Amino acid sequence: MSPLDWRAIGLLFLPVPAVLAVLAGTSVLAVGPAVIGAVLASGGIALGVARIRGRIDEAQQIESLNEAELHEEFVRQSRLAESYETILDAVPEPLLVLRRDRRVLHANRAIIDLLGHDPLDADLTAAIRHPEVIAATAAVLTGKAEERTIEFQRGGAIEQSLVARLVALPNGRADGPAAVLVLHDLTLIRKATEMRSDFVANVSHELRTPLTAIVGMIETLRGPAKKDAVARERFLALMEEQGSRMTRLVGDLLSLSQIQANEHARPTDTVRVQDILPTVARMLEPHAEKKKVSFSIEVDSDLPVVLGDADQLQQAFQNLMHNAVKYGRDGSVIRVVGRGEGRDGIAVSVIDQGEGIPEQHLPRLTERFYRVDKARSRALGGTGLGLAIVKHIVTRHQGRLSIESEEGVGSTFTVSLPVKREGGARD
Repeated sequence: MSPLDWRAIGLLFLPVPAVLAVLAGTSVLAVGPAVIGAVLASGGIALGVARIRGRIDEAQQIESLNEAELHEEFVRQSRLAESYETILDAVPEPLLVLRRDRRVLHANRAIIDLLGHDPLDADLTAAIRHPEVIAATAAVLTGKAEERTIEFQRGGAIEQSLVARLVALPNGRADGPAAVLVLHDLTLIRKATEMRSDFVANVSHELRTPLTAIVGMIETLRGPAKKDAVARERFLALMEEQGSRMTRLVGDLLSLSQIQANEHARPTDTVRVQDILPTVARMLEPHAEKKKVSFSIEVDSDLPVVLGDADQLQQAFQNLMHNAVKYGRDGSVIRVVGRGEGRDGIAVSVIDQGEGIPEQHLPRLTERFYRVDKARSRALGGTGLGLAIVKHIVTRHQGRLSIESEEGVGSTFTVSLPVKREGGARD
């Protein structure tokens, strides 16, 4: 191959201006326009190839950038989804996120705990079957209402009062979130309202009865029995009894109110329960002698000390032992047994030999003004608040009160208290 041929081949890889410059310095131009056209055509092919390669490289760079952007977007969306679930699970109220087809898109931890299962991807009726809630959900999901609030009762072992609030979400996707359903538990509020109403009614009734009796006796003393010395003495004794009953009632109410006000403040003093129990027995001796009842204090002298309020613990054991005197049989023995419960606590049981309490009454004995036999309780001077006071005192001391009873045999009231541990800590 001649040098001219090699030069022509090399020109294919040079830009057009360079080709012309090379040709201008040789005799190739002399061969005529055909050669020049061929050379120019070859240069055009090279330029086209270069452009194609440039576009391929550019496309590859764009594809690489797109892959990086897609990966970054995927990571960002994954993190958003995790944050979304974490935030919803942190909401203390039970919450459901619904799609337009009424299926559950997300259920937070609170509603899973409430239902006992995860209704994810199930129809709303798997979580809530109340017809009014279902109808309100349909109205929100179809756009007939922006939000709805429905109060309903949920059955079960314990009936609950709930409020369901539904709010629509702006979203055009059929499979995206369309509404949020939040449940608010009003059970405790409803119970507190009922208890408050019952409490006011009970207090009014408890005070009205002795007040009515006193007013009636005063009218009698001013009228028909004005000059009857025997009737006057009898009525004055009854008035004193009713006045004392009201005094005890007011005193118990004030005591209960004070205990409840300080129920969350844990006591810090050290108390020896084995020293309190004999003191309480001596205080109740006048009442015990009237019924010929005696106390048997069976408490270990080496019981560990507890962190507590000595006055309140004395009041709690006094109420229990006084009840044992009132409701125990005449001439019986009331046992007060104190023992250790491992390394963590002690237990004090007040055991009477009374008529016993029917089983259906046991869960309600610590309610305010609850009485198994109202007439007998009032006749014995009870206010219906003694066991409620005991319960709140024991609760403040982080203990528990348990009641066992057998009809015809007697009842056992046990107070369990945590002991003081080394370094001032307690269980």
